[in-house]
Amino acid sequence: MRSPAEQLAPLESIRRLLSTHTTKYHLYLRDLRTGAEHELGREEPYPICSCFKLAVLAAVFKRMRGAADLEEEVMIPPERFSPGGGVVNYLNSSVTFTIRQLTRMMMAFSDGTATDLLVNRTGLAAVNDELRSMAPSSSVTMDLRGMVERFRAITGSGRSVGDAGRDQVEAGCYSTARDLAALALRSSELVFPDPEITSPYHETLRTPQYAPRTSYFFKRDYTFVGKTGSFGFGYFMNDCGVIEHESRPIAVLGYTTQGWRLARTRPPPRTCKPRTAPAASRTAWSSRRLARWFP
Repeated sequence: MRSPAEQLAPLESIRRLLSTHTTKYHLYLRDLRTGAEHELGREEPYPICSCFKLAVLAAVFKRMRGAADLEEEVMIPPERFSPGGGVVNYLNSSVTFTIRQLTRMMMAFSDGTATDLLVNRTGLAAVNDELRSMAPSSSVTMDLRGMVERFRAITGSGRSVGDAGRDQVEAGCYSTARDLAALALRSSELVFPDPEITSPYHETLRTPQYAPRTSYFFKRDYTFVGKTGSFGFGYFMNDCGVIEHESRPIAVLGYTTQGWRLARTRPPPRTCKPRTAPAASRTAWSSRRLARWFP
């Protein structure tokens, strides 16, 4: 049997990584088998980033009358495309998706357009109510378009990305590592009266993410069921999820971070192309593109 020091060695490695590459952080981990809790850093509100999409998913499914609602088609014209990550805003013509497809795009690609359409259909107040019922110290007061536009206004005026993050918290879009862990756990435990809604909900919750983050560090017989989030070209990064071993939940994790030193805080030139631009521009281009997949 491993000693307590050996058991905590991986947490010490994580602490060194976060201390080296960020300006501040908070990580919360709870063992669901023993109840043991572990924390790194100091708890405080951070921008909630895309982790609020777990509450969007729950709110959408709770308001379904039956499984047939998942196949309802929605036509989205270009003027309703939202900024941020995903795939829809790369297109230039109207597109049609089912509600099932929109929820999967929100979870797999963190698609901004899919997210905002679902938020608008459900109502932002309903999403915030759902969020606060699962994570009481969290809040969301605007859709993704509002978050992005507010961020652009702050950084466009010459203020820093850190200022833009503080503005998000002051505007009511925030969470903590402990709350994100609670959000992930309660999302994974949701059961609806109609089994035909419960089953696709959990299938959607487990949608493989295009660019997962924390799950990269687990062995193959472990699964991380949750949601990533980032803001400000990766300057802020969050993640939350339930860790499963052989399909059995064993722990829940949430972390909030700020000041990743590899993040780029300005968008690249529009004409920048990765194979022809100078090395510095190539780095900025690739960072911006990565940030689009980590909204």
